[in-house]
Amino acid sequence: MIALGLNIFLVPGCKKEYTNNFVNISAADQKLEQQIRSFQRKIYSNLKNGETMTVDSVRWYLEACSNYTLGDATAKSPFIANDSFILKIPVSQNYSLINDVGLAYNTINENVMLFANSIRSNDKQTLFVAVKTKSLTDDTLKLKVTSTVLYGSIVNDWVFQPGQNWKYGDWLGNCSGNFLGQDAATEIQRRIMLRRPVPAGNYYYLDLTDVQIDALSYPVPGEPPSNYGYCYMFFEDSTLPNFHTCLPYTECNLYLSGTEHVIYTADTLGGGRPTTLNWNFVNFSFISLDLAGGLLLNTTSYFHHGTVHYGTLHQSGFEE
Repeated sequence: MIALGLNIFLVPGCKKEYTNNFVNISAADQKLEQQIRSFQRKIYSNLKNGETMTVDSVRWYLEACSNYTLGDATAKSPFIANDSFILKIPVSQNYSLINDVGLAYNTINENVMLFANSIRSNDKQTLFVAVKTKSLTDDTLKLKVTSTVLYGSIVNDWVFQPGQNWKYGDWLGNCSGNFLGQDAATEIQRRIMLRRPVPAGNYYYLDLTDVQIDALSYPVPGEPPSNYGYCYMFFEDSTLPNFHTCLPYTECNLYLSGTEHVIYTADTLGGGRPTTLNWNFVNFSFISLDLAGGLLLNTTSYFHHGTVHYGTLHQSGFEE
């Protein structure tokens, strides 16, 4: 991997350093890796001589190189931390200088690693880096860069146990009034991240796609409106019988399974997963979930909602 020359302390696992040991990968992944590594060599070359690239290519290469260098699809920890910043790149007639793109790449690497370093945990790894176009003018490409870090020790806590009863959302804690800052939504999210399968080896994500989900978009077929199991995700309405804001562990498990159903089921079959994604074990595409719970504005409905992050899995041929 090309050295970045950043004068900061690196947490092990935040930046991948490759050996010369090459493993067999698919022809498509090998071609992609060669494309990424060729671009990395170019942005650090002294022979750029004013070379340019289109703004569409700028965004794609920055995201691809950042995930290849920093992202680890094999990361598995229960807690999620996100950080975002805005990156501005000069543009002229829809093109940017490769030199400016190289400076932007350095900025992404530095910011992502600094954020990972700021998390107080011995178990942490950058899962992916999303680079999205925020705006484009005649002279400036503005990108929003978001890094997602998984952290925390893995514990045997895959399901809710008796006594693990939680308030629906709004970070109200458990039903005993403890653990403020957590709730049923954050606990469901944590278990989904623990239960999500990950590959073994050296993998990273590309083609990142976000899908917004909410309980009312995924009702259980044939279920009449009620305050128990009407939707796959948590939903209640204060005008319906048996309204309650404390979810016993059995209901937490019900909505844990239901939220996973939404995540893993194709949109053509009533779930949230885009059917445009290549979906098999080799290209397993669920990455992470940001889940919250609250009151639907100007209504009497309480529900869970969030963002599911999907992407295409790729393997690197160079071992770490």
